[in-house]
Amino acid sequence: MTIKMYTLAKKMLVCWLMVSTVTVAYGESGWRKLTLNFYGQLLQFNLSGDFYTQREYLLSDLSVEEKSTQLLNDSDLQLFAEQAQSFANQLKLDDVGYLFMVKKAARELNKDEDANVEQLFTYAVLSIKGYDVLLGVGNTGVTLYGNTDFSIKNILFVTQNNKKYYDLSFNQLKTPGEERSVARLFNQSAKSIRLNRLIPPSLPKKMVHKTIPFEYEGNVYFFTTTYNQHLVGYYKDLPDIELSKVYLNYGLSERGEHTLINQLKEATSYLSKEKTVDFLLAFVQSLSYAKDIDVIGHEKFSFPEESLANDFTDCEDRSMLFAYLVREVANLQSIGLMYPNASHMNVAVESWKKSNKSDIQVFEMDFVVCEPSGNGFKAGQYSSNLSAANVIKW
Repeated sequence: MTIKMYTLAKKMLVCWLMVSTVTVAYGESGWRKLTLNFYGQLLQFNLSGDFYTQREYLLSDLSVEEKSTQLLNDSDLQLFAEQAQSFANQLKLDDVGYLFMVKKAARELNKDEDANVEQLFTYAVLSIKGYDVLLGVGNTGVTLYGNTDFSIKNILFVTQNNKKYYDLSFNQLKTPGEERSVARLFNQSAKSIRLNRLIPPSLPKKMVHKTIPFEYEGNVYFFTTTYNQHLVGYYKDLPDIELSKVYLNYGLSERGEHTLINQLKEATSYLSKEKTVDFLLAFVQSLSYAKDIDVIGHEKFSFPEESLANDFTDCEDRSMLFAYLVREVANLQSIGLMYPNASHMNVAVESWKKSNKSDIQVFEMDFVVCEPSGNGFKAGQYSSNLSAANVIKW
């Protein structure tokens, strides 16, 4: 290549990079700075080497084992992993958030040209950080699997050493295929990818206000909910986490003077416990209903803040939102009731009148069944067969 051709190629590469959402700054000894937009937070990585040179290596005809070994010993990736951990600490990310950060960087660096390169990059960084991950190699490409400390619904998984490893692409549309596992040497101290079940990450705030009109017994209300758009985006990227208390723990971003919770408390302050539960039930029933499969093409349990931000909710989303509101506004515990054969879910709320006959008794407590998806259903009214329900404790 002549000097003129090299200069032209270099200019074309710079232009190509500038149109990306990722900014890479060029230094005297190679590409050094990478700026990534992570749910509203700009993260700048300082890379000591040239990833684009390494891309050629990753696209070579070497085996996956050889490429993986080379990556695991790459000082540039070790530096990246350390910086990513520093950003994770800053944003109070759990291991899932760290995984998202690495996956986003891998995708942007690769420009969506070769999914295998992304998988190898992510696998190497997670391995360097000591996570329990492995690769599956099949005719259609490479799949990255990880062991987690929480259950995920509706995605592929493999079992090795009596442990379950989920497909970390979280793609529900992938179909099973024959693969051979390419795992690093078995490491007894390798750690699972953990989920913080108590609080969500501390992402930058991009607050959006949404007014929800609601009518109850002739009175018209206009409730205002405020949600963090960056956090909602994070929730949408989460896999389909098995129903648990984490959905209630994450709750809503804002609990200040003008939040939805306080508005609902004020609106129900003169009502009895039973009326308060009915009020909250009617409020959740008033939200637009649609099945996930019809809107986004796959099943996805939504967090309460996500449900309020969305333009639709299904029975699981409504059940978790209702359970959260009942806890925060009426100070009542609840359990989830899942009906697998009917693909349905509702909620049983701690009985507020101990003398009345309960609908169901679980954990030595009396509960009244509520139907968040049944318009007009009041507390204690339901159409499901309780004997067919699986109890979800949260």
